[in-house]
Amino acid sequence: MAKEKINELTSDYKSYNRAVNVLFFIACFMVLVLLFLKLFPEESISKIFAPLVDSGLISPFFIAISALLASSSVMKSITSSQLLHEENKIVDKSKFYLEKSLEELKNIHSLLQDKNNNKVTWILASRVIKLTEELANKITEEHHKKVFNLQKYQIQHKLREAFKWKENDGFPLSFYAGLKNWETCRDSDALAEIKNVIINNQLNEESIIVIFDFLKFPDNYTDPLDDVKAPRTDEEIEEWRRNGGISNINTCAWIYLKNKAKSVS
Repeated sequence: MAKEKINELTSDYKSYNRAVNVLFFIACFMVLVLLFLKLFPEESISKIFAPLVDSGLISPFFIAISALLASSSVMKSITSSQLLHEENKIVDKSKFYLEKSLEELKNIHSLLQDKNNNKVTWILASRVIKLTEELANKITEEHHKKVFNLQKYQIQHKLREAFKWKENDGFPLSFYAGLKNWETCRDSDALAEIKNVIINNQLNEESIIVIFDFLKFPDNYTDPLDDVKAPRTDEEIEEWRRNGGISNINTCAWIYLKNKAKSVS
C-alpha cells in the first residue's frame, strides 16, 4: 500500500514538475517579447506583436500564466513534501522490523548456544526462528537487509560451532532422544528411548527441522570472498606486505603466502 502511494505521488510530482517547466518557459518567453518591444519598437517583428500589446490582452494573459506557475510550484512543493514523508515512513518501518529481527536473532542464539536438549527450549527456539523470518521478510530497504543478513550469518556460524560435538561431529542420537546423560549414553539406549510409546523428553521433530534449516546456507548464497584474489607473484606478495602499515605483524603471513604461491606454481 505504501509503495502504491509513493508511485502515485511520484507520478503527480513529475506532472507538476513538467507543468512548472512549461509555464516558466512561457512566462520567460513573454518577458523577452515585452522587453524586445520596449527596446526595439521599430523592428518589423515588434510590429507583429504590437497589436497584441495595444489590445491589452498581454497583461491578463501574463497574470494568468504567473498564477498557474505559482499554483503549480506550490503543488509541486506540497507533493515533494508528501513524497518525502511517505518515503521516510517506509524507511522507518523497515528500520523497525530490522531492529526487532536483530533482537530475535540474539534470542535464538541464547536459547541454543549451551548445547541443551530441552524439548521445550527447542520448540521455543523454532518458534522464534519462524517469527524472526516473518519480521525479516518485512524489511524493505536494501541496506537494512544487508545488515540483517550479516548478523544472521554470524549467529548461524556461532550455532554451527555450538552444535559440534567431539571435534566436527554433530550431536549423538541420545541428544535428540532427550536423554539427560546424552554425552555418555549408548546408541542402543537412545534407540530404546525413541521407540518408547511415552515420548517424554524426546525432541519435537518439527523443531529439529526448523532449527537445522535455519543453520543451512541459502541456495542463493554469495560468498563475499569470491571477489578476493590472493597475490601469486613475489611482487604482488611484497606489495601486499608493505601496504597498510602492518608489516610488523604480518611477517609470518607473508612467508606463508610466498610458500603457498610457490606450491601452486
